[in-house]
Formats: sequence, C-alpha cells, structure tokens
Amino acid sequence: MFSGHKNKKRAEALIADWVRYREIVATRLGAPDVTPDEERRFLALKGRIVENLTAVVAGVSPRGPGQDVQNHQRGITEFLNRHALLGAEAVPTEAEREEFSREWHRLFLFLNRLKGLLGREIAKAAATRPKPQTPPLRWRLSGVGWFVRFALRLALVVAAIWLLAVLLPWERITGARFHPGKITGSLPHSWGGARDAVSGFHLPTLGGVFSPVVERYGPEVTTILVAVLLVAIGYWIFIRMK
Repeated sequence: MFSGHKNKKRAEALIADWVRYREIVATRLGAPDVTPDEERRFLALKGRIVENLTAVVAGVSPRGPGQDVQNHQRGITEFLNRHALLGAEAVPTEAEREEFSREWHRLFLFLNRLKGLLGREIAKAAATRPKPQTPPLRWRLSGVGWFVRFALRLALVVAAIWLLAVLLPWERITGARFHPGKITGSLPHSWGGARDAVSGFHLPTLGGVFSPVVERYGPEVTTILVAVLLVAIGYWIFIRMK
C-alpha cells in the first residue's frame, strides 16, 4: 500500500519532468551559449525520467508490463536519446519542431494513462486489504470523550458515598436517623455536630469491622483512618479511569 503511494508520487514527478524536458529542448536545443552546467542538468533530467518511468511501470504491472506498456517505455527511451546534448546539435527546423511536439504529446498522454492505471492499482489493493478487527471494549471506551469518562468517575464516587451512608450506623453515631436534607446550619455549627458525632462513635460501626481499631486507638483516630481510606479509594478510582 505504501509503495503504491510512493509510485504515485513518482508518476507525478515523472510527468512534471517530462514537461520540463520539452521546455528545455524547445528553448535551448542548438543554442550557442549552452553552459556545461546546463548540460549536466539536462543529462540529470533525462536520467531521472528513465528512473521514475521504470519504477512506475513496475508498480503498475508487478507481474511484468504488457506489450503496449513495453512499447511506450521503449519509445520514451528512444525519444530521450534523440538529443544527446543541447549544444552539440543545430537549431531544429520548423518541421523538426512540429514532429518533436507531436511525439512528445503522444508520449505525454501515455504517461497520464500510466498514472491512472497506477491509481486503479492502489484502489484495488485498498479494497482487497483485510479490514481491522473490532478493538476490545476497553480501547473503544477510551475514545468516547472526556465527558463520558468524567461521568463514569463521578458515578463511582457517588456510589461509594451512598454505600458509606447506607452501611454506617448513623443512628448510633449521631443519635438520629441520617437524612441529607437535614444537614443545615452554619459551618461552625456543622463542625460542632461532627465533633459530637465523633465523640459518640461506638464499636459496632460497619458490623464491627473497625472494632479492634476503635478499641486500640479510639473513635477519633478511627474516624480519621476511615476518611483517609475513602480518599484513597476515590483517588484510586480516578487514576484507574484515566
């Protein structure tokens, strides 16, 4: 596939060099002031045309070019060999210019047809190329956008808070049934209520899971440890979702 696109660029460069070759022959062939540098560029141009032509023909016909392509390839080589050097020949006559223009134009049409054949070869190769398999769900989710990922993270955090609110025996901690709508008052008042709740913290919290910790370190330290644990869980959720 990549070689096909490379050959397509070669075909475009080949046509551009072919146009440049006509311009040089039409304006500089037989000129008395042709410099050695011009001759070197002229020879390099012809060599580049032959090189790109060979590569493009091979790309269009990987199993070997057809007879028509071979004939045109040979015709281009012979056409280039008509004029070995710019300054070594006389100024062409009008008849010679017309004959040169007709032959150049015929071969120019062939080069464009060759480029079209190459484009069809590239399209055919792309059509027969096996389609990639559907990526796993984890990789598909990575491209759904930041909003969906943020919503998933937020849902996990809310679920964790909800589980905490359900599992903790708030009646034993605060002496009243927990209800989010009853959380009112100023910040100092809320802080005082939280401090009173910590002081009333009892052993059966979370079914006795933290009872050994409460017995050893006290309710205040246990509350801090539980808060740190929740923060660690939330941080882990966000890191794993990135």
